[in-house]
This record gives sequence, C-alpha cells and structure tokens, in this order.
Amino acid sequence: MASNGGITEVATSTIDAMKSTPLAVALLAVNLGFLGFTTYLVSEASKNARSREVSHNELVLAILKECAPGTVGGTKEP
Repeated sequence: MASNGGITEVATSTIDAMKSTPLAVALLAVNLGFLGFTTYLVSEASKNARSREVSHNELVLAILKECAPGTVGGTKEP
C-alpha cells in the first residue's frame, strides 16, 4: 500500500496536470454529470417498474377473486 506521502504526491501531480489542460477538467465534469444523470434515470425506471409490478399483481388478484372465488392463495374453500 502507498503511504500518505505517495498519495499526496499523486493527487498534487494530478491536480497540476489538470490545471494545465482545462479541456480534461471539462471532460471530467461532463462525465460526472452524465454518470449522475444516468444513475437518476435508472433509479426512476426501477421505481416505475416496481410500481407497475405492484399494480399488475393487484389486478391479477382482483381478477382471480372475481373469476374463481375461494381459490386465491392456493387453497380452495369447501
């Protein structure tokens, strides 16, 4: 493992390199923004899919109760 001195040197040299190439800093900012936006979209899509699944399950249960009363849950009433 690197010591704190090594990590500091790497961080300092990386920052110095970024100062001399502003295009790299802009590219880094755009990539981080894209990563955050993509994470948000995937999160919202997951919430939407879960909501749709719950609605679907409720609909199926309602249909089963209406079409085959007493058979919901795997047991049939006498």
